[in-house]
Amino acid sequence: MAAAAGDGYLSVVEWLHANRSEGCSRDAMNRAARYGFLSVVLEWLHANRSEGCDERAMNLAALNNHLSVVEWLHTNRSEGCTTHAMDVAAENGHLAVVEWLHVNRSEGCTEAAMDGASRQGHLSVVKWLHAARSEGCTKAAVELASGNGHLSVVKWLCNNCSQSCNMNTAAWRSILLETIERGYICVAAWLLTNSSEVAKHKHCKRAQQAIKQAISKYLDTLTHSTLPARQQIHLNLEKKLFGPLQDN
Repeated sequence: MAAAAGDGYLSVVEWLHANRSEGCSRDAMNRAARYGFLSVVLEWLHANRSEGCDERAMNLAALNNHLSVVEWLHTNRSEGCTTHAMDVAAENGHLAVVEWLHVNRSEGCTEAAMDGASRQGHLSVVKWLHAARSEGCTKAAVELASGNGHLSVVKWLCNNCSQSCNMNTAAWRSILLETIERGYICVAAWLLTNSSEVAKHKHCKRAQQAIKQAISKYLDTLTHSTLPARQQIHLNLEKKLFGPLQDN
């Protein structure tokens, strides 16, 4: 019955209810909530079965942006949710769900909300959490944003969240190298230009070797460019980012 409920097959759920004795578990309503089957399955299970659901129902509905399900569970059920609901809604960019949970529920969120939104590049969610919530983020936020190429989020975090960018030299070095190795040249360039800690490594030989590999990989995708043109782009980018090669 749980499998049928999770797939929205109300007729199967009804048949099993009428013809079998096994019944179901709370997982049936949890799955229906996760996949947004409100009028199709959730309301029927609520009216005809006694197993109910647990906190995962609202958490999973929030994860998948099913605001109507979140609202229905809040009004008709007593299980509630956990901080995980707002955390995963934020990570997945579901700002309307985040705002609703903030206004209507008391569980709140954790630092994972802003960290997750940073990782996925949801700048509007990051800004909202910063303005409306007090949990903030961890030092991982800027690393996650950098490592996934979200330059606008990196800029905003560095300008607005001191706790995210208050890292030692070794941490910044790790972020820089990971960003370069993943091919996010623009993010690396901004960090080199705007972070005093990162700038200490602008002549790092390992960083330059990584940038060469990243640029070469990028240039390989420019199939319509001639080899001399690609080589010139390579040299220009290296010079702009790192200047003359140093051996420290």
